[in-house]
Amino acid sequence: MAHQYQLHQKITVQCWCCRSPQEFVFSSPSDQVVCSHCVAHTGNTHAERRDADHVQLWSDLYARALAEHAAQTAAADQTIALLIAELDAAKEQVAQFSAVLARDFDQTQSAEVRAILETDLVKSAERKTDAALLRYDRAMAALWRISTQHQLSDAKPQPNQPLRCSCGKPVTECVEWAALESVRQLLESWEAKQQRHLAAGERHALPSEHPDVQTSTPISPRNSGRRR
Repeated sequence: MAHQYQLHQKITVQCWCCRSPQEFVFSSPSDQVVCSHCVAHTGNTHAERRDADHVQLWSDLYARALAEHAAQTAAADQTIALLIAELDAAKEQVAQFSAVLARDFDQTQSAEVRAILETDLVKSAERKTDAALLRYDRAMAALWRISTQHQLSDAKPQPNQPLRCSCGKPVTECVEWAALESVRQLLESWEAKQQRHLAAGERHALPSEHPDVQTSTPISPRNSGRRR
């Protein structure tokens, strides 16, 4: 059977035998769309071997996907922990500067206070705080996008059936669901805070596809200043 795929370039298409996505380079429309795992399955006498090979292939693909998800989850958890630590450290440094200024305010002329505020040390601390906030917001926005695809399904579960993720898998089998569970409360708190910024006409970090952003009035430039 002839195919309609592009020729002479590497493309990923579904194998006509095992139905798994595989890479092919076709030189002719008459080339078989059969991956290297399935070349020995042609003909009617290889059904038993074909079925066994397909089970093993899909088992390997599933194991590989689980390993990749686990690595991505671990990396995301580590990034979030580092960002939180960096943000806390920056906030503590700014708080220390503020305490010094408040303590010495009565003994200091206003011009001297302004000079302290304009020092490179304070400006550097503010830049670090802004940078940490930005990286934290970007990480949380990325997790929010993933969470929209992995929530409890709206479909009413059947008796004696497990709860299902919105991706279609039981929650006990969904790797993304398990990864999000460890940060779901933190993510919900972050989302609520950004929604308050949006409602107040302040700069926020909600993704453009967030329902509240879709229905809100665009923020004017005068309200797009630095968030505190």
